Amino acid sequence: MEGLEPISVSRKKEQQMHALADQIFADVPWDEGYDAIYSHVLAHDYIVLRDDAFLAGEELWNAFYKETNQGNSGTVKIANCFEESGCDVNVYIKLLHFDGKHYMSMEVELKSNENTYRTVEGYRYLIKYEGTRENVYGEYDYQVYYLSNDDSITLEEIDRHNYRGFMEPVTPYIPVLEKNIYTKEKCIVLQVNRETECFEVRYPDGTKESYPIKNIYKIAYDRTRLMDVDAFFDTFFDQPLRLLPYEPYKESCTTSLKIYSSDDFDMNLYYDLSGRLFFKSKTGEIYRSNYSRFEREIVSTVTIANQ
Repeated sequence: MEGLEPISVSRKKEQQMHALADQIFADVPWDEGYDAIYSHVLAHDYIVLRDDAFLAGEELWNAFYKETNQGNSGTVKIANCFEESGCDVNVYIKLLHFDGKHYMSMEVELKSNENTYRTVEGYRYLIKYEGTRENVYGEYDYQVYYLSNDDSITLEEIDRHNYRGFMEPVTPYIPVLEKNIYTKEKCIVLQVNRETECFEVRYPDGTKESYPIKNIYKIAYDRTRLMDVDAFFDTFFDQPLRLLPYEPYKESCTTSLKIYSSDDFDMNLYYDLSGRLFFKSKTGEIYRSNYSRFEREIVSTVTIANQ
């Protein structure tokens, strides 16, 4: 793939990127941990992504993509937020700059409460792919953006390369961001609706249950301790949690999370030692999350008092 490798960035341009980053990220609370950084990026004109969805800055991104495709220079700050261990939201920040000819990408790495800059990489094209796909959770509309030096590379080539574990040569590329919107779901979805302040359960057939959080007065963890209600929902259901039908369910192998509400809302949630969440519907069907989101560290991330 000679000639298609990331463009070699001169020492001068790399220093310019570092100086630009120093200026742009001067007010980031690096030494206060991920929670403080997360709050900061949400409030300071960042493009914030979590679970393949925009939390903030979608208009900023669309404007940057339009302007740079017309040859105009521009700079954006991108914050990718996701959960790596239990409930903590980790934030990874990237600076993307277009000088009129090349896109230069640089990630900021946080180590021991100090930020360091990774190598600056240069590319000629910012490529957008969009369409409709399907996975175990349902059908969804997608938009994905990659940096590359070959504008003819297809998303199928990138997917094939990723699936085969980088065993075959392909034009170098790096992902920038991804947006997915589910249009038809095969799973149930648990999420807090911040507009209505309700805890919602959405079923594959389109039906929905909605429970006001203000009416939920108690959450019992492992039958013996209580959890702070607001902290519980803020921590685990701020973003959609999708669960799939699951048959070989054994309640004895799990820890219970019992939710009590004054409006006859009576829900049983469970999670096992691997961190997967179980949900039992009113009609008795069992659903399970496909990845680890709940772990034993749950007891240290929310306020708990003896019952």
